Amino acid sequence: MKLTTQQNKVFEQIKAFLDSDASVFILRGYAGTGKTTMVKVIADYVEQNRQLVMMAPTGRAARVLNKKTGHDAVTIHKAIYARAHVKYKKVKDVADSEFKFVFPINQSEKGGNIVAIVDEASMLCSRKIEHELFVFGTDNLMEDLLTFVRPNFGGKVIFVGDSAQLPPVGESVSNALRAEYFQEQGLNVIEAELTEVLRQKADSVILKNAMMIRDLIKKDKRNQLVFEEQKDDVEMVPSEQFLDKYIKYRKESGRHDSVIIY
Repeated sequence: MKLTTQQNKVFEQIKAFLDSDASVFILRGYAGTGKTTMVKVIADYVEQNRQLVMMAPTGRAARVLNKKTGHDAVTIHKAIYARAHVKYKKVKDVADSEFKFVFPINQSEKGGNIVAIVDEASMLCSRKIEHELFVFGTDNLMEDLLTFVRPNFGGKVIFVGDSAQLPPVGESVSNALRAEYFQEQGLNVIEAELTEVLRQKADSVILKNAMMIRDLIKKDKRNQLVFEEQKDDVEMVPSEQFLDKYIKYRKESGRHDSVIIY
């Protein structure tokens, strides 16, 4: 598989990371920059010498990861938690549950040799969430993931995602893509970012507008948003015509490219 110059640079950083004392690698990338390609190349390399664990926050994301890389991939919950046992408790309110299903954190037989790759990491929750019927480890998914990986014993985790995507529900930022979050816990972090978009043509109007939005997100003040238009790619449509226009595009057979209507 041929990598671009930028992708090769990131791959060399990954190899250096695996031989370093760093525990966390954060790989950010715009949509279409080849993050999944990089994940496959990294996974192929890692599994030669280490225990590879591929995971994603949702079942759908895990299936897509498996299909595109050829490596087994599961949800984070399935990867890091063991089979549940039932824990009973006394309750004062009849509306409360008298028992909970407790899922302890998996203790790998190869603790310290694990390299976990977490795709779509922007969705990974880092706050405690308690459930009425279930207990997952400490109920903090990020903390439990790190416990599973065991960074203090040589385990490593690679977070892959796009920081421009929405953060987890109830959080203002995606901590999985913030080096400061892990550094505050005493972990060494290496970061890299893919910025060269490969999926769209260089002169794509859709790409130009997407990059404009991304640049606006980085600014403290945002007071203007004007899209560049191009027929059949980006079009301004009056609100009363929107639904008909949308249905028309959906019904057109053989159309697989992106269309933005606003």
